[in-house]
Amino acid sequence: MLLYDDEAQRYRVLPLETYVAGVVSAEMPAGFPPEALKAQAVAARTYAVSHLRARGGPGCPSHPPADVCSVASESQAWAPFVAAAGGPGGGPAAALAAARATRGQVAVYRGRPIDALYFAASGGRTEDARYVWGRPVPYLVSVPSPGERDPWEGATRRLTWTELARALGVPRAELLARPPARRFVVVRRTPSGRAYVVSVAGRPLAATLVRARLGLYSTWIAAVRADPEGVTIVTNGFGHGVGLSQYGAAAMAEAHATYADILRHYYPGVSLVPLSSLGAPLTSR
Repeated sequence: MLLYDDEAQRYRVLPLETYVAGVVSAEMPAGFPPEALKAQAVAARTYAVSHLRARGGPGCPSHPPADVCSVASESQAWAPFVAAAGGPGGGPAAALAAARATRGQVAVYRGRPIDALYFAASGGRTEDARYVWGRPVPYLVSVPSPGERDPWEGATRRLTWTELARALGVPRAELLARPPARRFVVVRRTPSGRAYVVSVAGRPLAATLVRARLGLYSTWIAAVRADPEGVTIVTNGFGHGVGLSQYGAAAMAEAHATYADILRHYYPGVSLVPLSSLGAPLTSR
C-alpha cells in the first residue's frame, strides 16, 4: 500500500501489516490490555483496506496518489519507527503483537469492509453517525460504553465573549446585547446526550462546527457557565464519538471481553473475516 508520510513529506510503500502495527502504536496507549490493542489493529486494518485505491477506495484526499496518510486529522496516525525491527520500547512491541495476532482480519458489513471509525473516549455512550455527518450508517450507531474511564471528563474551555464571537463569526455587539446566560445555549441534543445545535446570540449553529472552531474535546457539552466577562464550557469525552471508543475497548478488555466481542459491540452487525476471503489485493502498489 502507498502511504504519504506527512512528517517526512514523502511517499512510502509499505506492507499492510507493517502499516497496521504503526497505526496501533500511534493511536492507542501501549499499556492498554492486549484484547483492546487487537481490536484497534483490526479497526486500523479495516480502515486502511476500505481506503485502498486498488479496491476503489477514496485514498488520501490531500495526497491523491496515496491510499492513506500519517496524520489522524486526515486518516490514521502512524508511527514510522515500528517499521524498523519493531522499534525501541514496549509500545512498538505491543503494537506488533496485536497486528500479528489478528493478521489479515477485517470487519465487514454485508460483505464489504466497514468504515472503521474510532476515537479516544465516549463519556459513557457513543454517537450515531447521522448526528455527526448527516447520514445514517447501520453499524455506526449509538451504543453504551459501560465501565469506561474518561480522562477528559469535566474538561473546561474558557473564552471571553470577544474570543467566542470572533471564533464563531458572530458580531460581538449582537452577542453582548443579550444577557450572559442567553449568549451561548445548547438548544438541541442528540439521543446520546451530546449537543446537536447551539444557539449563539440567537443564531443556531451545528455543535460539530462549534466544537471545531472553539477547540472543544467533544460535543458532549455537560455544562455552560456564563458570566459578564465570558463563558466556561465543560465537556466530557474526547473525539467525534462515532464507532469504537478506545477507552471503552480497554474497559471491555479488562472485563474479559475478546477483541471480537469489542468490535461487534461498537460496530453492531459486523463480521470478522480474513482479507483473502474478499478477493482483494493485499497491497495497492
